[in-house]
Amino acid sequence: MRLIWWGFSPNTQLDHGLHDPCRAPYHYRVRNLLILFSVTASAVYFLTQPWHPFPGSIALKGLSVAPLAVLAFRSALPIRERLLLGLALAFGSLGDVLLDWSGSLFPVGLGAFLVGHFLYFGLFWSNRPKPTRLTWSERLLIIGLGLFASVMSFYLLPATGQLALPVAIYMGALTVMVASSVTLQLPERWVVLGALLFLFSDTVLAVSKFKSPVRGRELLVWPTYYVGQLLIAVGCLRARLGRR
Repeated sequence: MRLIWWGFSPNTQLDHGLHDPCRAPYHYRVRNLLILFSVTASAVYFLTQPWHPFPGSIALKGLSVAPLAVLAFRSALPIRERLLLGLALAFGSLGDVLLDWSGSLFPVGLGAFLVGHFLYFGLFWSNRPKPTRLTWSERLLIIGLGLFASVMSFYLLPATGQLALPVAIYMGALTVMVASSVTLQLPERWVVLGALLFLFSDTVLAVSKFKSPVRGRELLVWPTYYVGQLLIAVGCLRARLGRR
């Protein structure tokens, strides 16, 4: 079995550091199966949205990002990067489950995602080039993120009631996480694109929850969130973070 999505093959950076010829074929098969399982679970969860909730729908949601966490833990990244990436994805999967489990668990699910953003920030910031010399386009993107966060805060927070403080903290952490992905300055922009998709998904979700339903929300939130997580995971693995 060979995975051709995004050019994955046994020779790509995703497997950098794996030199045991006896273990390699097994490693490749498991890696491919994990990604295939993740994409399949995500697609089934998305396509069955009209029937949510149904027995197993929460499991489908959790099993969409969880295999990506396993992929990170099994990768050839240095132990620190492996743990930061794997745990960030694991907390994302936990947050997915909690948000669907019960509306009363929204603050707890928000907390799980918040921990994930802190972990992503630690991963991105610790792996930025030193010294960091941002291009003008990167500086403008970070400034734009700050302005966007400020506007959304003024727009959303008055409608969040008792959740104003945790939502404000979450919005700040999400914005900092996305900005820190820009400082990585990777040749492939998958991580930045993934972080921006994550931001877009959360923005649509927040506006729909606290202000008014966004038209086409069901078609926007899950695909952009999942693809964002997938791009962050694969982008970090291909970039060989910690080995540059």
